[in-house]
Amino acid sequence: MKTNLPVTQKEVLLGAGESIVSTTDLKGQITYINRSFLDISGFTESELLGQPHNIVRHPDMPPEAFADLWNTLKAGRPWTGLVKNRCKNGDYYWVVANATPIYQNAVVAGYMSVRTAPTREQIETADSAYRMFREGRAAGLAIVDGAVVKSGFSLAGWLKNRTIGQRIFAICGLLTAGMLLVGGLGMMTVGESDGRLQTVYADRVVPLQQLKEVADAYAVSIVDLSHKTRDGAETFDSALGKVEQAQGVIAGRWRDYTSTYLTDEEKKLVAEVGILMKAGDAATVQLKDILRGKDKEALTVFATKDLYPAIDPISDKLSELVALQLSEAKTQVGHAAVDADAFKLKFSLLLAGICLLGVFLAVGLVRGIRRPISDAAEFFKLLSEGRMDVQLNFERHDELMAIADSARTMLIKSGFDLSEDVARRLK
Repeated sequence: MKTNLPVTQKEVLLGAGESIVSTTDLKGQITYINRSFLDISGFTESELLGQPHNIVRHPDMPPEAFADLWNTLKAGRPWTGLVKNRCKNGDYYWVVANATPIYQNAVVAGYMSVRTAPTREQIETADSAYRMFREGRAAGLAIVDGAVVKSGFSLAGWLKNRTIGQRIFAICGLLTAGMLLVGGLGMMTVGESDGRLQTVYADRVVPLQQLKEVADAYAVSIVDLSHKTRDGAETFDSALGKVEQAQGVIAGRWRDYTSTYLTDEEKKLVAEVGILMKAGDAATVQLKDILRGKDKEALTVFATKDLYPAIDPISDKLSELVALQLSEAKTQVGHAAVDADAFKLKFSLLLAGICLLGVFLAVGLVRGIRRPISDAAEFFKLLSEGRMDVQLNFERHDELMAIADSARTMLIKSGFDLSEDVARRLK
């Protein structure tokens, strides 16, 4: 890159409200300049026309700034940034440079630039940033659209470069994902609840029926049946068949019950019932022998003296097992209710969080649209008042960037037209 020397440390200030205007061809060679350009740079018109615009480039300007300038212009977009220029005698001056392509028949034919005076704060900020680039201390920084920004990926930077359509789709996607998450958690919880109900039914409700059948078989099909046979209401042969049938029911239902999930307390009661059932089964075998012998007197004595005392304790223990089933079922239902309440709370918080996220994103989207539009409206208002020093930088790359580009192009063209009008009046 060409280095223009000598340089001094003397700053020349561009007058307030004054604009430097110039145009170049596609190669960057100057084709037009206004009086302000000549006055501040110290060059004559003949020294500038036909020369590359970098004739006023100051060596303090980093190459990255001009690379960004030309990349932006070649993309057909206007560029705005702080530029430090060199006067013919080595002095320097700062400007806010606004450059844009010149179109003829929809084809870029050259470039136009309007420069205005920056504020002292803008100068100090740019000077500090450009020094970092010159000294190789700008790691992680880049110059984009005339502004010094952080390079590399960042969420904030990524969001700024999303179009409005992409942001809307992103919001819809996040909310949809949130709703799917809520729905998935709901389905999972329903599945867990269904599993709990199945467990209560299989391990508590079904065993109640099994224990009832065992108890009824002992009490009705054995003890009561012996009394009916004694009283003549049942024949000995019929009673024998029913007792054998009851034995089958007892063995089958007890086996089914003991194969279910048993708590430690249940196992203890089952062991106690098992001991009592051995005595009851032995008494039942004796009852069958008496029924086969059809000895009514022996049946009367056995039923009262031996059978009832052997079987009645079984019924009491079975009642304890039934009570335990009811207690365990109640406990499991209680746990399910607690879990359901906890899920309701989590579900409500998650749903509220998704709603708040939706509101936050929607507000951010609306503000992100309204603020640039408001800035653009203020820009056009000031421009209509003849202000050439106004700026419009959205720092984003979405649909609204086209508004900023058009506004800056209008500013540059207005500055150029104003400069030509002034020049004509002075002639």
